[in-house]
Amino acid sequence: MQHDYGPDLSTAREIQGPCLLGIFLNVLLYGVVLVQAQIYYSRYPQDRIWLKVFILIFANTLNTAFNMAWIYGVLVNNFGNFESLTRANWLQASQHAFCGIISMMVQLFYARRIWILVRSRLLVAVIIATSRVSGLAAIGSAIAVGMRPAFSELQSFESIGLIWLISCSVCDISIAAILSIFLSRQKTGFTRTDTVLKLVIRSTVSNGILTASFTIGHMISWLSTPLGIHFIFNYGVVKLYTNSVIASLNSRSELAARASVALSAPIIDVKDLNFASAPTTPSVAVSEREHISISMSSPDILGSSSGCMHEYNYESRYAEDITSSRTTYDT
Repeated sequence: MQHDYGPDLSTAREIQGPCLLGIFLNVLLYGVVLVQAQIYYSRYPQDRIWLKVFILIFANTLNTAFNMAWIYGVLVNNFGNFESLTRANWLQASQHAFCGIISMMVQLFYARRIWILVRSRLLVAVIIATSRVSGLAAIGSAIAVGMRPAFSELQSFESIGLIWLISCSVCDISIAAILSIFLSRQKTGFTRTDTVLKLVIRSTVSNGILTASFTIGHMISWLSTPLGIHFIFNYGVVKLYTNSVIASLNSRSELAARASVALSAPIIDVKDLNFASAPTTPSVAVSEREHISISMSSPDILGSSSGCMHEYNYESRYAEDITSSRTTYDT
């Protein structure tokens, strides 16, 4: 279904208005990306993963610069030129390409995490396949916009757009589901150990759902309304992917601190204190439990589609293998 965006002021409200709001969101989230990146580089200067993060930051910088240049050209340089309101150009078309490339890089990044943890060729193959299909379809959408720049023809390449958005959503949800299921199976039965796991699972699910929700919102608004509401989701989601990666990298020290406090504190049980008779000596039993070694210092230890999952190195993976020491002192 095509829509007639004639050269009148309503076009500015229907197309350029949502685009402007989307670019505002894009710039706002870009600021968050820069803050997260500064924290990461200062906190983990030795991480070998810095180059990947640098490439993501560079791509996001270009994306924001192109978006601002496009909207400035339309609303300022071409002020009063109604024809410019009805057509895209290569700067606007690049948004689709950047969205596909950045999301693909992030999803492949998490595919490696899944391989490190789960060691399932099938699951990793599914993530890689859907990620590449999504990225290539997004680039194809950018090419299509360049070939047919009129906004009235957006629906003419509906098929490639649906392939892009559906495969991207499937990839995000799959990453969050795989990592959450894996982590939930690592529960030991100890309350404090499982509390740390719950924090990681919660972050994994919430971040995966966030990016998938923006992608699904993009698809639904694009298909259901002639207005340009889908541009708001399009411009915002590209920065959410980058923020999810850097936030998960930065959260390692916080989770490590929580795990250290939660898992190393001894439990002291006082039993059979009998003061009724003088000859009887009270017995105090001291037991240390749940003392599990967890490594969170490596940049390879993080997690989900938009979230923070950490690889756990357990001295013992199951509760029955955890060494418990009990020492009794007689005073």
